[in-house]
Order: sequence, then structure tokens, then C-alpha cells
Amino acid sequence: MKIYCDYCGAQIDTDKNATCPSCGGSYSNDRELLEEKVRLEKLNGLDIEKRQLEIERMRLENDALKNKGRQNKALPGCLIPVVIILCLLGVLFISIFVFAVIDEETGPKEKSNTAERTKISYSVSMTPVELPEIPEINIPDIEVTVTSVPTVSVPSF
Repeated sequence: MKIYCDYCGAQIDTDKNATCPSCGGSYSNDRELLEEKVRLEKLNGLDIEKRQLEIERMRLENDALKNKGRQNKALPGCLIPVVIILCLLGVLFISIFVFAVIDEETGPKEKSNTAERTKISYSVSMTPVELPEIPEINIPDIEVTVTSVPTVSVPSF
């Protein structure tokens, strides 16, 4: 915090200096400093109260959520008919789909100008594939002989 010296009027940084850097005067009884200390103490007191109120509010919200979860375990009465209708529509859709698939497989197929019935059948045949024989390759052996190893002399210092 920056204040002004009561003796010489110079600006003092209370975080850096214990006395006035110009005249050496003490500022421990400075009116600005004492007012700031009182204001900070009030703010700290308010912060503690504010935190306690926030903690209490969160506790009350948690209790309300726990109680709400206990009360609403069953489906509300207005959702039951909606669930029943959705289930019936699902069963109807599945039965129409199954009927369409069966009808397509067994029903007559008509061409554009004739009344001929055709049957489509698919077949898959799997025949083994024979791989060609790979000839064996002979790799010749190579002999390596070492005749002499050169010697290196290291000078000593």
C-alpha cells in the first residue's frame, strides 16, 4: 500500500519500506494506514461470513436435491399414456416391417407387361484356389577367412 508521510509528504510504499525513505519518519500511527487496516479487517470478516453463507446455501441445495430424488421415483401420471403409445407404435412398426420382408420373399414378381412369376435365387460357391509351386532357390555358401590383423602402437606421453 502506498501512503504519504505525515512529516515530509513523500510517498511511502509500505510493502517495501518500514520508515519514510526521505526523512526516516515512522508511519505506524499514520491515519491512512490505520483506516486501511480497519477496512481490510472488515472485508476479511465479510469474506468469512460470505463463505459460511455460501456453504449453508450449498448444503440446503444438496438436501433439496436428495429429497426431490426420493419423491420422484415413479413416472409421472402424464407420461404413462405416452410410453404406452410409443410401445404400441413400436410393435406396429416391427410387424409391418416383418410382413413386408416376408411378402417380398414369397410374393409374385410381375414384369412390366406380362404376368410371369419369377423367383430370384442367389448362390455362393466357394472353390479352393491352388497356389503355384515355388521352386527352391539354392544360395551358395561363402567362406570368409581373415589372414592377419594389423597392430596399432599407441605412443605414451
